[in-house]
Amino acid sequence: MDFLDQMAKKISTGTNLASKKTDELIASAELKMTISKMENEIEDAIYQLGESMFNSFASNNIMSVNEIQLKCKEIQRMYKGVARLKKNYNSYKGLVGCRACGADVEEGFRYCPSCGNKLY
Repeated sequence: MDFLDQMAKKISTGTNLASKKTDELIASAELKMTISKMENEIEDAIYQLGESMFNSFASNNIMSVNEIQLKCKEIQRMYKGVARLKKNYNSYKGLVGCRACGADVEEGFRYCPSCGNKLY
């Protein structure tokens, strides 16, 4: 019976590990989809800002600097949100971001393979 108990314990451990890895993959995929969605929203916001500015120029109804600043601050807030999500995603994947060039680098590297910047 001891052999069967050990086998059952190993199977249970393996199943738990597989379940944990599956959960991590799902969370990682959801995070990546959210990042992609937010990046698309940023592109849309930038396009809409440009279109609004052009339309206001074309109609001789120039947008106020305050309006432009508000829209730019919203876009900037969106960029910061994406940066936070990317940092979370990279931690799932065991990556760190290079502060100099933004490349994703595996943990353990001391220097960025893309630009040579010291990571730590």
